[in-house]
Amino acid sequence: MKKFIAILLIFVIVVSSVSVFAAKKQKTRIDMTVNGTLCSFDQMPVLLNERVIVPMRGLFEMLGANVSWDPLHSEVSGELDGVTVKLKVGYYDAYVNGTHYKLDVPSQIVNGRTLIPVRFVAEAFGAEVIWDDETKTVHISGVGKKSQETEAAGKFFDRFAEKKLILDEPIIFDSGKKIGTEYGEITVVKPDDIIYGTALSMKTTKKSADPSNLRFEYNKFPELGQLDNLCIKVVFRTTKCDYSVGYGKLGIELSSSDGEKIHYEELRAGSSWTTYYIPVASYGKINKVSFVAGFDDQTIEISQFKVLNFKELPLDILPDNVTGYREK
Repeated sequence: MKKFIAILLIFVIVVSSVSVFAAKKQKTRIDMTVNGTLCSFDQMPVLLNERVIVPMRGLFEMLGANVSWDPLHSEVSGELDGVTVKLKVGYYDAYVNGTHYKLDVPSQIVNGRTLIPVRFVAEAFGAEVIWDDETKTVHISGVGKKSQETEAAGKFFDRFAEKKLILDEPIIFDSGKKIGTEYGEITVVKPDDIIYGTALSMKTTKKSADPSNLRFEYNKFPELGQLDNLCIKVVFRTTKCDYSVGYGKLGIELSSSDGEKIHYEELRAGSSWTTYYIPVASYGKINKVSFVAGFDDQTIEISQFKVLNFKELPLDILPDNVTGYREK
């Protein structure tokens, strides 16, 4: 009987030891989910100084960001919804749209892969990050909020485009006027990735105290009623900009024939085509639209500019993906 009890105790101890070992082994693995999807990397995430670092390219791609690598300066950048995040391998420095931040842990090379801090990068793109210590899992949610708003706004806009379109880019590009060519170059180009149509290229060559000194304007806006509400679609990208900032700017100014500014938006875009939907109250006064581009050293391309007249339809139900993202 004593022998049986001894054997039983040994068995329990062994099983318990295996279970504890398995549990500990399971907790050493760091997992990550994005909007509920479990991520898989060739180099799994690492916990360093209580911060999780993950493969650079895998993280940016899972978040839906465009990623680029500068081998000369060992710098990585990701661009999503007008937000550009830049990090330099081995350094604690990071930049979000040009603003400098100090990281808790630096980006670094692990097993030949560049790993970057997941919380900082994901939150810079507007995502929510939750750490589950029990399962050792990083949960990321709310990624691409602006992309979702843009998609919804685009569906609404496209439903009415055929019946309510009053102005578009072919007319503007053909009949617009170049202003301030001593500050830059304005030309109509045909980018390789546009199958049909053209784009307006605006290149700043000389900085001015007033960005509107370099602009392209069209002053034959269709006649509008006092209660007419408009929605404008703008698609543009940046092909050259200050590398430390990572994006270019485009000002859209709507004004009256006597020069009164009715509406102005300052938009941002990285290297990807970026779409904005802007609801505007016309007050029956809008006569001219100007594209303002005299911001620093940059080249931008505008591929679309379409205006829909929704008449008396309230502004707050028109397509809109700029309201929550205006620069404070």
